Amino acid sequence: MKNIEQLWKYLLNPVPERESSNFITKLTRFLFVFGINIVVVAAVIGIQYGFKTLGLIDVDILPVVDNKNVYILLTFLICMIFIVPIIEELAFRLHLLPEKLNIKISAAVFIIYACMQLVYMAKSTLAFNAVCYLVAAVLVGCIIFPKRIDDSIKELWKNKFRSVFYITALVFGGVHMINHRLSVANLIFAPLIVAPQIILGLNVGYLRVKSGFRWGLLLHMLHNLVFVGGVFYVMNPVSLDFNKNEFVIDYPPVSTPAKDYSLTIGEGKGSVLNVYKITPDEISFENAKMQYVFTQLANANHAKVFFQDSTIENKIINLRFVNKSKDKSKLKNDRHFIIAELFKKYNLKAKLYIVPEGKWLLTQKTDSGHLLAKASVPVSNDDNKNVIIMKDVTVKQLVGKIDTCYSLNCVALIQDGKKYNFRIPKNDVVALQKILLEKYGFEFHKMKARADCFYVSSKNE
Repeated sequence: MKNIEQLWKYLLNPVPERESSNFITKLTRFLFVFGINIVVVAAVIGIQYGFKTLGLIDVDILPVVDNKNVYILLTFLICMIFIVPIIEELAFRLHLLPEKLNIKISAAVFIIYACMQLVYMAKSTLAFNAVCYLVAAVLVGCIIFPKRIDDSIKELWKNKFRSVFYITALVFGGVHMINHRLSVANLIFAPLIVAPQIILGLNVGYLRVKSGFRWGLLLHMLHNLVFVGGVFYVMNPVSLDFNKNEFVIDYPPVSTPAKDYSLTIGEGKGSVLNVYKITPDEISFENAKMQYVFTQLANANHAKVFFQDSTIENKIINLRFVNKSKDKSKLKNDRHFIIAELFKKYNLKAKLYIVPEGKWLLTQKTDSGHLLAKASVPVSNDDNKNVIIMKDVTVKQLVGKIDTCYSLNCVALIQDGKKYNFRIPKNDVVALQKILLEKYGFEFHKMKARADCFYVSSKNE
């Protein structure tokens, strides 16, 4: 009851006075405020859900993100749980203990934060350039403010702290309207839509003043962990399960080479020897097929590697990389760098598909010419109820149709974007597999175990 009374009294009459207390007192205060924050915000989100169900507001109450790309997913969660709270706390709460340096930092970070939000909304290069100049001007201004202006702002903050505290929480909530559709209905119910952020702003502000900046930041991070990370996982548990959901990753990852190195890439002739050497000092291949070079560099001996173009796959490569620097500990980075340079030379790109057990995988046989020919294959117009006829569709659309008709979870490693004609059976998986292989050059099979699959294609696709 004492903690409730202290929080309530402070929120009714906030003052910029830090309380001298030990760690246990601060921890107890934090745990109480954290619990209150979770309960109240959850209740407000429940009310939002009711309004959304009635059609009164149009908001994304739960986090929405591309759950097929593990980099996008993890980057989103890391930013929302760690990076965003740091930026927002510097912008909205650091100044609540009104020292001159705190106010300067908060002002500068807030201007940058607000301008980047405007750039996000504008989505234009001109807006980005304008923001860069504005931010630079503001930062310079914050640094060279005359001392008397600094003192005036500091005194104003202290004298009008109650207003500053409330306005900060309201502005913090208000900027989050950018996350929602700016419809008339949403603007009418804006106080309800941003209420969770306003409540968080008040609670974090209380901790920031009473216990210190770090305690307020910790509350903000845990709030996002619960309502972004936690809720996302509860609503989409498969998205974070590498054993049940496929992921798509651009390959290779961005990497830096050794500080001092030499690299030569050429084409060989004659027989394929597959002679190679991979050590911290040197990586070399002599008269080796591109497919073999990629497999060894990507350490993909236990993965499936598919090339869109069999000519590229069978190209004979001579390659030599020498690490001349003293640091020999980044062999994995060197491998990725060489793959990137090899891809740059031959205008290639690759994706790594992490495909779980039970999924159906559609791939193209590299020794088959059917895929290129089938666009010109005429499609019968007969009205056979056991046949699905598709005209001018992509492989992705074919997979979607198979998913729907056969209730299978399919993953396609062909992303060429071209349009073809297909004629496939409706209800016979065995016949479907046979026709896809014999008429169109596709292998279609169920994964018996989790597998990593690389698909290498032209950058132009």
